[in-house]
Amino acid sequence: MASKAASTVDMVQWLLGLSIVLGLLFFCLWLLRRYGHFSRLPPGQFRVLAAISLGGRERAVLVQAGRRQLVLGVAPGQVRTLCVLEGEERIPVEAAGREISFAEMLAEARPGDGKVSSSLHVHIPHE
Repeated sequence: MASKAASTVDMVQWLLGLSIVLGLLFFCLWLLRRYGHFSRLPPGQFRVLAAISLGGRERAVLVQAGRRQLVLGVAPGQVRTLCVLEGEERIPVEAAGREISFAEMLAEARPGDGKVSSSLHVHIPHE
């Protein structure tokens, strides 16, 4: 009889300990979700500036990361850096208060005649 009472007490202690551990785990997960910003960059330093569809499932995306701008090729299951723009090469986000298209931004950054074609063709090779 004494061993049955002792096993019941042990079971209650075990369940109480498990409940406390699970409660602390869920509380920590809630705190991470609520306050957990793990970015090394200050707020606003990493953002998507523009995107353009290149086909059914491919896109070119202009991303601001700190002082750099990256043109990324995004396809299902992969992201590739097409080019990195720094300093004078960076594409202006706003042009005299009006929104400009991604094709116009690329044309401004591209050396040459600066003409914007009616469609932007970028080939993202698949491996």
